Order: sequence, then structure tokens, then C-alpha cells
Amino acid sequence: PAFEAPQRHPRGASRPRAVAKVMVPTAIILAAGEGKRLGGFPKALLRRRGRTFLEIIVRKFRRARVDAIIVVTGGHEPRVRAEALRLGVRTTHNASWRLGMFSSIRTGLRAVRRARSVVLLTPVDAPFFSAHLTRRLIRRINERNKDISRSSAPGRAAPARRDARVAVVAYPSRGGKPRGHPIALGDSAAREVLRRKKPDRLDGWLRKWIAEGRAVAVPLGKRDDPRDVDYLTAPRILDYV
Repeated sequence: PAFEAPQRHPRGASRPRAVAKVMVPTAIILAAGEGKRLGGFPKALLRRRGRTFLEIIVRKFRRARVDAIIVVTGGHEPRVRAEALRLGVRTTHNASWRLGMFSSIRTGLRAVRRARSVVLLTPVDAPFFSAHLTRRLIRRINERNKDISRSSAPGRAAPARRDARVAVVAYPSRGGKPRGHPIALGDSAAREVLRRKKPDRLDGWLRKWIAEGRAVAVPLGKRDDPRDVDYLTAPRILDYV
């Protein structure tokens, strides 16, 4: 599995020198919902200017140079999988999609193949974020990784937390508060989520990581309309039916 437990070193053994490694991005698009607000229509197949929501998000990630993209399917698996196939992206099916979004997040994380990935999470009904914001999230999480690796090099004070180098989350923010998607998880944060077996909510985890000082905010820029990084809620989403 991509997110293995960190390697342990025997007591007294010398540890390898800290080296800043760039985490390669993988995107997970959560498209397993039933679409109750739309009368059972899959949100992934809603359209804007001739393109499905799924296509819009895939194009945004590719513009941000995110090549590894995973679509989590659920209630409308055949139709969403067919659209993902048309777009040339992988799918993974969440058989427990009725348990909610957290089960889809865990399904997507289990499908990640890269050992050191920054995972970008977004629901399919939040399609209008910018590629520019995505690039900033990736850059910020890697900058944080590099900064903490430098601080743990020989002759320097150790980080406050032993797992601080990899336990990193980056999130869009406005006014100092989390606002919208995507959310970027480092590999240690992804392992924490995978260890949680019971249903949960990602926003609760994000508040926990922020309180522990293990999350970094990426303020929305001039190009980012706050409405475009949020979920599409009724009645706005009905404009695309």
C-alpha cells in the first residue's frame, strides 16, 4: 500500500540525514453520492457550458500538472465510471458509499499508488476552484516539508513534533478560516485517516490538525472567488440540472 507506516530504527542506530523530498500530487474526486437533491441524478454528470462537472475538475487538475487522478464512484457507478473512462482517469468503487463521504475518502486513499503523495481531495459538487489555487496548495505543502526537514538536519533543533515533517495539511482559507476545496493531505495525515475505521467527518479532522499546528492555510487569491471553492448548494446547483 502507498501509505505504509513510517520505518522504525533500532534503538541506538544512526538515523539517516533528513532530506527534503517533494511529494508528488495525486487527486481524489469524490463522486459516490446518490444525488438526492437532484432527484437521483449524479452530480458528476451535471454540465456547465457543455462540460460535465467531472470533466471540469479533471481539466483543472491537469492544468495544475496533477496527472494521477482517482474518481471514487458509488451510487451511480456505471454512469460515472463511463464518464471517467472517457476522460482517461482511474476509478475506484466505494461499496459502502451510503455511509457517507468519509468512507469515500478512505476508499480513495487506499487506491493511491504513490508512496509519497500529497493527496488533493475535492467533492464533485465543488468544481469551480482554480488550477492556480491547486498549484499553490501543492507548493505550500512541499515548502512546509522542506522547512521542517531543514530544521531537523544535524546541528539544528529538532521539530516540536516527531512526525511534523510529514504530518502536513494545506487548506484554502479566507479571513483565517478554512474555506472550500481542494484540501491537500500529506502522507502522514492520510495514514491517520486510514486508521480511523468508524464513520467520521473530514472537517473535524481539519480542525484537529489546525489546533495541533499541523496544518497550513493558503489564503484565497485575487483570482479565487470564495463561492467557487465551496460546495454548490441548493438552489444554485439546480441551475446546472
